Amino acid sequence: MAKSKQQHEQKIASTLRGLIYVQPLPNDPAAAAAVLVMNHDFWDRCELINLNWRQESSHPSAGHRIYVDGFVQGCNWNSMKVFDDHLEDGLQVYQGYALGGGAWSEHCWVMLGNRIVETCGEFTIYYGAALNQEELESLSALADQWHHTDRFWTIDGGERVHAPFDAAKDSPGIGRERDAQNREIKPGLGN
Repeated sequence: MAKSKQQHEQKIASTLRGLIYVQPLPNDPAAAAAVLVMNHDFWDRCELINLNWRQESSHPSAGHRIYVDGFVQGCNWNSMKVFDDHLEDGLQVYQGYALGGGAWSEHCWVMLGNRIVETCGEFTIYYGAALNQEELESLSALADQWHHTDRFWTIDGGERVHAPFDAAKDSPGIGRERDAQNREIKPGLGN
């Protein structure tokens, strides 16, 4: 018997969902409490952030995003650093998921108006919500417990790369935007 249109659509959707990896949510109740996407009220506020993602390039030279230096696997800490440094008015911290390298990852980033301020790698699609004051305080406490890695994301030769972190040389750039060609630290964000 022929499958119905609805069954066929469900099979397509199921197949496509299976092609993209989504990190499993934690089973530990204490760890789960720290994951905002586990909170139904937070998840209900989430939305697609970059609606025109098909037309946007995530490459640093495209100008659709503001890339700042940040520690590898440190998006929460990095985002709080950008927010706390308050280089520009109107910064908001977001959390949710981002698609990069064929995988959806739980992710944290900053928004400056309608521009994404990225502290880690290159992502194609962002889905999440702005944090309220209580969520910001929780994230700040969580970020304070995080230990820096020995690698960081930066711009080098106009490309987004991760490189060994030299505290003496690289600390001033964490949470700051660099000129894509000469690597000089810019005075603000998105200028």
